[in-house]
Amino acid sequence: MINRFHRALFLLGWLALSSAALAAEAISPAEPHDPWRLKHEVQIGDALTSLTLLAGFTGFLLTVVQDRRKKNREDARSGALRLMLKILRENHGPMRIEDLKRAFESSGGKSLRKAYCGEDFKFTSNNSFEGAVYRLHWEGKIDFVSGDEVMFRVHERLNQSRPGMTISPSPDLIVSVFQKAFADPKIAIWELEPLAASAFVYDPQAASVFLTQSLNSSDLELQRRASFLAGKFPPAQK
Repeated sequence: MINRFHRALFLLGWLALSSAALAAEAISPAEPHDPWRLKHEVQIGDALTSLTLLAGFTGFLLTVVQDRRKKNREDARSGALRLMLKILRENHGPMRIEDLKRAFESSGGKSLRKAYCGEDFKFTSNNSFEGAVYRLHWEGKIDFVSGDEVMFRVHERLNQSRPGMTISPSPDLIVSVFQKAFADPKIAIWELEPLAASAFVYDPQAASVFLTQSLNSSDLELQRRASFLAGKFPPAQK
C-alpha cells in the first residue's frame, strides 16, 4: 500500500521533471536570428530557482521519511522485547531460546505482535533474535539457567523462616570454587553470577579483592568478566 510519503515523492518527482522540461524549453532558441530569446518570457533564473527549491524539499522529505522509518523500526524492536518478556513471564519457568522464538513468531501471536510492535514484526534471523535475548539479559530482565534456557527474572524477598544449611561451609572453599570457575573459559559469563553471589555472602572481602585484581589483569577476557560481575555487585552505599 502506497502511503502518503510515497505519493508526495511521486508528486515532487513529476514537478521536478516538469520544471526541468520548462527550463530546457526556456533556454531553447526561439528564432534562428536570436538564439537566446526566451519563449513565453520565462526567466532562466526563475526556472533554476524552482529546481533548486524542489531538490532541497525533496531531500528534506527523504530525510523525514528515513527518520520515521528508523523510529518505527526502533519502536517495533522495543515492542518485540516487551512481548518476549510477556511470553517468559507467563511461562512460569525456564524456556529454551528456540521455543521462545517459536512462541514469538507463532501464527496465533500475530495480534499480539501488532499490539506490541505496531506491525507484524519478525526477527530477520536467528542471530538477531539471540541478540535480543542477550540484550534482555544484559538489562537484568531475564536470567540464563543453562546455555540455551532463559527465564523471567523475579527478585524474591528473603524468607527468614526458610531452612538453611546446618553446617557452615568454609569461606575459602566457596571463594576458591568461584575463582576456578572465573578462570575457566568454558564457564559462560552468566553462569558466574550465582557463584560470585555465594563468594560475596561468605567472604565479601576476598571476593572484592579477587574482582579488583581481575579488573587490573592484562587478559582482556578476564577484565571483561570482572567488569560484568562488578556491575552486578556494586559497592555498598555508606
